[in-house]
Amino acid sequence: MTTGSFRLDSFSVQLVERLEPVRRAHVGDALAAREAFAQIVAEASRAVAQECLSTLGDAAHARRIEREAVGTFLPRYTRLALEQNLYEAATPWLLRPGLFNRALALVLSGFLVTASVELVRRPWVAVLYVFVVLAPLLPELRSWSSRSRYQAQLQELTDDMLQLQRADEALSASPDLDDPAISGPAVAGPAVVPPRRESRSEPQQT
Repeated sequence: MTTGSFRLDSFSVQLVERLEPVRRAHVGDALAAREAFAQIVAEASRAVAQECLSTLGDAAHARRIEREAVGTFLPRYTRLALEQNLYEAATPWLLRPGLFNRALALVLSGFLVTASVELVRRPWVAVLYVFVVLAPLLPELRSWSSRSRYQAQLQELTDDMLQLQRADEALSASPDLDDPAISGPAVAGPAVVPPRRESRSEPQQT
């Protein structure tokens, strides 16, 4: 069984941790992000494959690491990361987390004093009061929803890499049915008896 950082799922988690700062550094530049992702994954998978070969002597799994990292992990991560970058780049300045809160901090302080007086005379003002109080939280909620969705997608990606690792281990542990030592000696079938030919005897003359 493959252990440690040589497992596909463990290696994919390490790749995500390495790539996320690079993704945030290339918001708005999809081409540079693609090139950076491809270079990092190729270099990291090559280094881990060489270490796996020298440590475990498992050439098959070393090749599998490079193949799955470049062929399976990289395309999916690139798509998810670019979608997240596109979302973050398209967010208006006033709707980015923190900016809207600071802009309305002084306005709300005066509004709360006025609303407390108006609520006594006009109870329907409570609806407007609740909306204005929750408005500064909308950018934070929008950002939290986007981050949660993105993290769930990354978790799904690492879970799929875990399934690949388990499938490879199951195939490695299965016996080779073509091996005579495992499949056992061949069982001879029933002997075929040729049909008996009847001999006709000529009648004796007396």
